[in-house]
Amino acid sequence: MPPSDSAHSGGARAGVLAVEVKTASQDHKNTMKEIVRYCLVTPFVGLVDFGTYYGAQHVMPLAAAKALSFAAAAVTGYLLNKHVTFAKHRSSPAEAARYLVIQFSLLAFNVATNHAALLLSSGRVWESMLTASLLTAVLSFICKKWWVFR
Repeated sequence: MPPSDSAHSGGARAGVLAVEVKTASQDHKNTMKEIVRYCLVTPFVGLVDFGTYYGAQHVMPLAAAKALSFAAAAVTGYLLNKHVTFAKHRSSPAEAARYLVIQFSLLAFNVATNHAALLLSSGRVWESMLTASLLTAVLSFICKKWWVFR
């Protein structure tokens, strides 16, 4: 007696489920690798920011030095996150535009978070900066993975 259609469809569903589980597992592994690479890239970008600011402050006003260091870090971050963290090698003007939108949004988020943390911590500057920086880093990864470099 031939198997019924429901037996075939049940087998097909099981096969699709197995593929979905395998794909989800692979996605999880890729995301974990991206998190590790992001954790390696991000401090380097911070060093570019700090180093550019430190060097430029000796030859230009502080506001100009900070603008230059922010721009240098943004370009470095874009290139390293694109090619190293998320391994995207195609050219995409829309991707670059999304990156800029995220960078300026993250700047606003960081300043607002730092301000809120200062209010909540009775003005503890280092704790507030660390809180704002860590929350911004997490939000940054999420936005870059699922919106900028999708």
